[in-house]
Amino acid sequence: MAYGKPVIASAVGANYAAVLHGESGFLAKTLDEWHSAFEIMITNRALSLSMGQASLNHFVLHYELQHVQNKIARLLQ
Repeated sequence: MAYGKPVIASAVGANYAAVLHGESGFLAKTLDEWHSAFEIMITNRALSLSMGQASLNHFVLHYELQHVQNKIARLLQ
């Protein structure tokens, strides 16, 4: 995410918040879903690039160090 790459991750837990399925990457549960996600990333360069940019944007808005520090500081007030 922080490197502007699309994400393919297991559809579990915190990944649901970290990966915007179909926008910044794909969440996969089954072997077929994993296969399909990788096939799409390999064969569709334009989609891979746009998902990578969306992934970076999502990271900066929600996980960048200063943002996380601010969240923690607000919780501790």
